[in-house]
Amino acid sequence: MNRINCIRSQSALRHRNLRKFLKESDATSEDLLTYNIIRKLSKRNSLSTLWCICQELTSFLRTCTSLNGKQSQDMMSSSKDMSDLAFLVDICGHLNDLNLKLQEKNKTTINTLPAVQAFSYKLKLFLVDVQGDMLHSPALKPFLDEDEGMAFFTNDYTHFIEKLQQDFNNGLSQFQSFKHIMQLIKTPQTAKLNGKWVTQLPLKSVDVSYLQLELCNLKGTDINKIEEDFYLQASTKAEFPQLAQL
Repeated sequence: MNRINCIRSQSALRHRNLRKFLKESDATSEDLLTYNIIRKLSKRNSLSTLWCICQELTSFLRTCTSLNGKQSQDMMSSSKDMSDLAFLVDICGHLNDLNLKLQEKNKTTINTLPAVQAFSYKLKLFLVDVQGDMLHSPALKPFLDEDEGMAFFTNDYTHFIEKLQQDFNNGLSQFQSFKHIMQLIKTPQTAKLNGKWVTQLPLKSVDVSYLQLELCNLKGTDINKIEEDFYLQASTKAEFPQLAQL
């Protein structure tokens, strides 16, 4: 990512020349996107843009005489570096899909946790896939097909995905300590009034006594199924404020 930003920010003149070159070359993008660490979703966009214009960018860098330009040119002409780029384009694309689901408006735990759990299963698929047919690595697959010798580096990508798996598993394991609360949220009608969820409540934000009364009221209604938008409805927040807050 630093290399992308260096290419862009080396000088205003170089940036203007780059944009002009890309436009004249009818490249798929007329600019190289910078990466902002604060905006996580920009990582995949920056990488995919670089990947799409790598041929045009390589030609442009040949006209640069600075040390930075030479280093960037070396990177673009390195089979290993470009293989790594292709892999990151693919894996960051999958991560972006997850991030977009988590950042959608009006989402609750019921919506977001299953998406994270589903991605942990997808990582198992990606781990096998990157060592085989690479059906889920569209950028990497043709690159390795052209150079069979690059298949050696799939071990690096396997280790990367395994580390990602470990990170996700560590994060999901934290939810185990709240499994009774999760069950309460999903099926409050069948929850015990003094169930194990009581000991897991965040007492600073939820009042146990009021929540128990709300459960009694909920059990007395004809609500048989908790829909995904149940906790977002104004009527729910008004009638069951503690449960909605939880």
